[in-house]
Amino acid sequence: MRILIAGLAKTGTTGLHFLVVNSFSQSKSEFFQKPKLLFEPSECPSELLTSNENIIAKVLIGKHLNVGSFSSFNKKITIVRDPRDRIISSLLYSQFHADYVNDIHAIQEIKALLEKKEATPSGISIKELLQNIGKLTGNENRELNHRKAVEASLKLFDDYVDQMPDSLLYKYESFVSGEYLPLEQYLGFAMSGKADVPESLSRVNRTKDSGDWRNWFTEEDVEIYKPIISPWLTKYGYDSSDWRLNEKPQIAKDHCSAYFMRLIGEKAKKPHKPKKNIVAQVKKTSKERKLTGVIQKAQPGLISGWVVGDNPNVPIRVALLVDGKKIAETIANKPRPAIKQKGWHLTGLCGFVFRFKPEKYLTSGTQVSVQPINSDFKIGNSPCMVSA
Repeated sequence: MRILIAGLAKTGTTGLHFLVVNSFSQSKSEFFQKPKLLFEPSECPSELLTSNENIIAKVLIGKHLNVGSFSSFNKKITIVRDPRDRIISSLLYSQFHADYVNDIHAIQEIKALLEKKEATPSGISIKELLQNIGKLTGNENRELNHRKAVEASLKLFDDYVDQMPDSLLYKYESFVSGEYLPLEQYLGFAMSGKADVPESLSRVNRTKDSGDWRNWFTEEDVEIYKPIISPWLTKYGYDSSDWRLNEKPQIAKDHCSAYFMRLIGEKAKKPHKPKKNIVAQVKKTSKERKLTGVIQKAQPGLISGWVVGDNPNVPIRVALLVDGKKIAETIANKPRPAIKQKGWHLTGLCGFVFRFKPEKYLTSGTQVSVQPINSDFKIGNSPCMVSA
């Protein structure tokens, strides 16, 4: 069994990962042999693509994730969290990666801001918090960049779900309330383990709860984020009309200023070392870079080929056009060993296939085109003619 757990940062992926790992390991079935664990890789190692090992991988959805390399996993879980709660978690956790850990003045000022938020939650907005943190740390665009990052993350999540249509969408809110039935039905074993996060990763834990945004947001924040987030809430089954704030908001010190100081203390004690992204290396001779893709077969019942974009880690979504009219779309993530052997793609997972039922076979001489979606390059021999 190959299990893939994916989600945006600060959506409970680490806790869910350990719940599944510990539950898997407790199974008495001989089929569930000890799994190989992958924790936040940018792609699935090529040597595991043909392995028969049990694998449990936890990945973060982001621009460097090679989604196609995990397409062969037979169980995929995508955790979804209310973006409003994620905004609060990421706002605080991002301080672990800040570069002002030795600036005592900045730390004390930010701590004072958070204590002000604790004392009077409705008296200072998230927007104002971010603007002030930006001024103290030399980043005047901090608030605007944070807002753009929220929008970009929602788009990345949508793109991932489009590329993994067979994934189980599982809500963070169900996870923290212990509603494991959807997981058990999908995976085929009981969630009998614990979602205990190792001490070395304990900083990822803050409230382990949902709905805390109602204590943090102000009316100004609602006005800013409602048009950005509401469509996404509707798409993933949340009530997009419910933006009610708590009448008497309360923010616990342990979840705010004390959490901030704990992160700063841990960063000072053990400086964070950003992990290197695993990026596919593709040969870049002028001849090879012209070979961005090709239609290999154009038959009445089958159109197939391969395509590699500027970033070979990201599978390309392609459209099929018949006589100039788009009739289908797919992700180019099917195995093409020859392309891997030639060094044009790290894993070779770059192929596309369009199949037709006999009653919908194309006739010889029909013109077909395969075009990358949202990319400006062309596949070498597209368009071409169908031949029997």
